Amino acid sequence: METKLYARSISEHAAMVLAMEHLPVCVALFTLDGKAVYMNRRFREFYHPQIDDPIHSYVDLADYARSGAAGKWGVDPQAYFEAARQELLRKGWNRAQVEIGGRIMDVHDVLIDGQIIVSTQKDITDHILAERQMSYLARHDVLTGLANRAGFEAEAERLHHRQAAENRSFSLLMADLDLFKSINDVHGHAAGDAVLREIGRRFHECLDGQDFAARFGGDEFVFLTPEDDLVVNAKALAQRLAACVAHPVEFEGNSLTIGVTIGYATFPRDAGDIPSLTRAADQALYTAKAAGRGSVLAYRQAA
Repeated sequence: METKLYARSISEHAAMVLAMEHLPVCVALFTLDGKAVYMNRRFREFYHPQIDDPIHSYVDLADYARSGAAGKWGVDPQAYFEAARQELLRKGWNRAQVEIGGRIMDVHDVLIDGQIIVSTQKDITDHILAERQMSYLARHDVLTGLANRAGFEAEAERLHHRQAAENRSFSLLMADLDLFKSINDVHGHAAGDAVLREIGRRFHECLDGQDFAARFGGDEFVFLTPEDDLVVNAKALAQRLAACVAHPVEFEGNSLTIGVTIGYATFPRDAGDIPSLTRAADQALYTAKAAGRGSVLAYRQAA
């Protein structure tokens, strides 16, 4: 009866109903037990396309669950509504983002007179996806899909904090591609980009579950690998990286031969922080390149 009284009160305000019907956001009114009193056109189109009447439908959560539409939710709608109801009773409003049918809805609920929930919901999927894409691009190299310098720095600090807290070590490997400049000079930058994409893919595939790869720019790559008591992971990773580039890269009928030279340093033996560890690995790489293409050298050997 109470729901019907609210519905009749709404229907008597035709101008208000007409205005809400044409709003570009979802608007609905619910009782505290989950019974729908009013749903505007955008709300019905999104949640209940089979309903035409915005006022005299009286859909509740049980009906909604039985219809099968709840399967579109990324969470249990009944559990969500109960949690939202408790928040409304506690502070009078509730704000959440809910994924429904592959769309992300920004939900703002307000409790009116302790009895009616006014729910305003906006589809923010495109905005969220754009933010995610911007966040991804900020931390990833567009050409190879590996992390960029910013992504590496964030991961390196995370790994440093974890390994230091557990009194464990990790190694940082720096790698330059051999013969890359000659490929650019002879075959052009399109060939160089093709090589970087393919080598980046190979590097990614040869990583173990805890390894991390990034491209700093040009033909310079950097890797992180956690260690146990002995520095064995860095050596094993270096061997896998070398094997990754052993086969030529095919480009427009040409077999482009590439190699890799690697220098690495280990925390905490060689340095106690990420900038110092990076410099140590870079020094090892510089010495390894002087020793000849395809060399792998630890910082303690280069120092």
